[in-house]
Amino acid sequence: MAMELILNFPDPAHVVVELIGEGRPRRTAPLPFAGPLTAAD
Repeated sequence: MAMELILNFPDPAHVVVELIGEGRPRRTAPLPFAGPLTAAD
């Protein structure tokens, strides 16, 4: 079974995760997001 993961960034501080596969797509409310990279990277 193939599944699709979609990450949507409505603004730089939030991410919405959507999983599409068998049945109904699942979607989260906006979740806090902080990028893993820094200027030193």
